[in-house]
Amino acid sequence: MKSIKYTELIEDVKQVLLSALRIKASNICYLSAYQIVERLPPPIRSRLFGQKATGGKRIQHAKDAVEMVSSAASMIPGVITAYMDCSGMKATVAGIEVEPSHQICALYRLDSRQARMER
Repeated sequence: MKSIKYTELIEDVKQVLLSALRIKASNICYLSAYQIVERLPPPIRSRLFGQKATGGKRIQHAKDAVEMVSSAASMIPGVITAYMDCSGMKATVAGIEVEPSHQICALYRLDSRQARMER
């Protein structure tokens, strides 16, 4: 299966951000890269993880997928980034429990004006 580049993920990541829950019509919730990976279409997730790996390689694939999604999200016009302290946090990516690689995790959402234009 052909590997994927983060620039190829931009449109899929944007669609995930557009589908995020809204507090009000004008206030879209933030998503972490971990959540975005989980919500990507299955064929895209499969390409992100490549061939089946085991043990430590599976964990590294999950972390690599999160990093690629984070890079793609940061390139989307109209994306708003916030940060949270994720010390002690664990996330599940494709059934794999991972600890964030950094103490600070980015959260992403589309600006509501951008989201209205995209819908």
